[in-house]
Amino acid sequence: MGVRLPPSAGRLDKRFASIVYSPVYSKILLATDGSENAMRAAVHAAQLTTKFETKTTIVTVVYVPPMYSSDVAGVEEALLEDGMRVLEHTKRIFVQQDIACTTKLIRWIHPVEAICNEGLEGKYDLIVLGRRGLSEKKRGLLGSVSEGVFRSAPCATLVVR
Repeated sequence: MGVRLPPSAGRLDKRFASIVYSPVYSKILLATDGSENAMRAAVHAAQLTTKFETKTTIVTVVYVPPMYSSDVAGVEEALLEDGMRVLEHTKRIFVQQDIACTTKLIRWIHPVEAICNEGLEGKYDLIVLGRRGLSEKKRGLLGSVSEGVFRSAPCATLVVR
């Protein structure tokens, strides 16, 4: 089941006018932070996993910006436990539908770098993540992970609101 390219595509090069495009994913990387939009992204990833019979890995990143690292000394264990809770909570969406998946926790690397590196090293076809919806002021201060992944990902990216 594919989607026929629009007639305008043939204007660019008639050789491509009859091509049927059908995205096929064999490996999906679902990046989550436990937010509401990340849970929506998990639902989408679960649907895609079923539809394309893919292997899906759920990943979360535990990261503290260097400027705050001295403030969190001694609470690393709590941060890691929180990351594991996020993974388990997200995995439930898959388990409830009898969909197999794996989980991975990445530590102490900036989320954009960690997700993009995992996408590259794991040879994923698609990265799925939620958009947090930060205000422009907060986005400028903190940066947007979804935007950073979208711009730097080594494969297709689906950002869910």
